[in-house]
Amino acid sequence: MTQQSLQEANTRMEGVVEAAYATPGSETKFKPYWDAYRTSTDKAIEGLQGVSDVQQVSDAFVGPTTGPPE
Repeated sequence: MTQQSLQEANTRMEGVVEAAYATPGSETKFKPYWDAYRTSTDKAIEGLQGVSDVQQVSDAFVGPTTGPPE
């Protein structure tokens, strides 16, 4: 859910940036902050995907058992 939320936030922010920061002056001042935001959220999304992948592998190894092997 968090990964999807970050992706939705990115999409919405891109729309805001395109609409509100169309002038050269404001775009120049805002661009470094926007780039830092995008880089950070992209890394967060990649990290969440990695955690999801690890969880899936873990689930595959553990399986549907309810306790330790006898």
